[in-house]
Amino acid sequence: MKKILCFALVVLGALSCRREKETYPNPYEGGRQPLGIKFLDEPPSVSEAEPGTIVSFKVTGLVPYRQQLSFSFNGQVAEVTELDSMHLSAKVPAMASSGNVQIVVGDQAFFGPVFNVLGKIEKDITFRANIGTNGPISKMLELADGRWLLIGGFNDYENKGAISPLNRIIVISRNEELDRTMKFGRGAYGPLSDVAVLPDGKMLVAGNFSGFDRHYWGVKRMFNICRLNADGSPDTTTVQSFTKKDTVPVWKGGTDGRIMKLFPVADGKTIAVGEFSYFVQKRYGIGTRDGLRDSLLTDSVEVSQLLRFNADGSLDSTYHYDLVRHKGRPVTNGFISDAIMQPDGKMIIVGRFSRYDDMPVSNIVRINPDGSPDRTFTAAADDFIQRINYNSVTKQYVLVGYFNNYNKSRFNRIVLVDEQFDPVPGFATGLLEGGSINFAAQMGNGLIFATGFFSKYDGVPRNGIMVLNAAGKLAPGYNAIGRFYGSLSGLVESKGVNGESRITLLGNFNSFNGQPAGNMTRLLIK
Repeated sequence: MKKILCFALVVLGALSCRREKETYPNPYEGGRQPLGIKFLDEPPSVSEAEPGTIVSFKVTGLVPYRQQLSFSFNGQVAEVTELDSMHLSAKVPAMASSGNVQIVVGDQAFFGPVFNVLGKIEKDITFRANIGTNGPISKMLELADGRWLLIGGFNDYENKGAISPLNRIIVISRNEELDRTMKFGRGAYGPLSDVAVLPDGKMLVAGNFSGFDRHYWGVKRMFNICRLNADGSPDTTTVQSFTKKDTVPVWKGGTDGRIMKLFPVADGKTIAVGEFSYFVQKRYGIGTRDGLRDSLLTDSVEVSQLLRFNADGSLDSTYHYDLVRHKGRPVTNGFISDAIMQPDGKMIIVGRFSRYDDMPVSNIVRINPDGSPDRTFTAAADDFIQRINYNSVTKQYVLVGYFNNYNKSRFNRIVLVDEQFDPVPGFATGLLEGGSINFAAQMGNGLIFATGFFSKYDGVPRNGIMVLNAAGKLAPGYNAIGRFYGSLSGLVESKGVNGESRITLLGNFNSFNGQPAGNMTRLLIK
């Protein structure tokens, strides 16, 4: 036994000695030596400046690479005007935007401090919603008295919903103060997509929810739409069920899926567009077979994507409905992403589809007031159209999506059209790099505000946000805004106390121009 143990120890010793003698190649051998370039921990000569301004930065190690280096403001290459062993001076380029400055030598990059480039758009310092909401905002609607109604997927605003959550709907004053006089109670049990104020002051809210305030189960359950009184409380009535009386919503019907858009029309009727397949309506006072218990019956009618409610919430069977087969007529063979009502009562729907009813179409169609397709409408896009917005001042529409051609002409993801849906003469798009545009809206001054997940436009770094002129070019002076993270759902124009132009941006974002933002921010337009 001792011999075996000694032999094992000798073998182990030999192996350990062999391992000590083994050598391996250095994986870092031959790597690039550091260049010795370093931004010093000192601020630049000015913290912000307009294009054309010469700004100095404290940086060392540049002299040996004087002829090789490139200096940029947020990716836009700048002219270097002076350089020595301790500093570099550069002129802010005309199309520069806020963000990190950067030095590049060969394939090595050195990032410096964040520099704020001034332009013709700046944050409105009088905007008091500094925290905003904790969830996306779908819509902001001005009420008759000047207050603003906000809906979406949030349950807090300015940290004022900690004790009593502000579920998906609030009213704020002109100074962005929360209006606690509204009787929304527990709010909506699910996200809200759209809201419409009716002529009598009542409101219709729609989205993907099952109840509002205390009306959310049993006979009180709602189906993605609800009518509210002017004070924000649910519009209810009393009905006789099988054995007792119950308080239930006045609005009779709803849908089995999300309602995306609401359009009030004549005679108190309302058109709904969304991701649903059935109209549903509750019937009260129906007993079970044994006659002992209350029972709630929900009727359903096959109506997809598009329907019209009567003034009481029942289904309007005179709108795009097959009375013989007792169901809605075919809508699209794909999906609808957006819709807009024209001043003449006709509606435009966009998305990804190749048919509407029995008519071949190409991702866009115009619908007559009775729901039938307008066969005189010939606009077409070769791919998905995501959003459409209209400006009543310019009387023009902006369409964005994944298309490369519109009406057989080349347009790269965005097009500006007139009221006949022909491309506006002179509008042409530049090369979009790094992604797509998911929102664009034209302001009254003709400028187009667009956001998405792109990195460059016409070769100029634009990190998800840009402002175009009527020719489709980056508007000089309006593109100094830095990186944008998120998506927009709306742009609301207004006037300040001194008559200055303002826009409020809404959506789902927590940062704007490098500053925290709670899904909304307001900008001044020079």
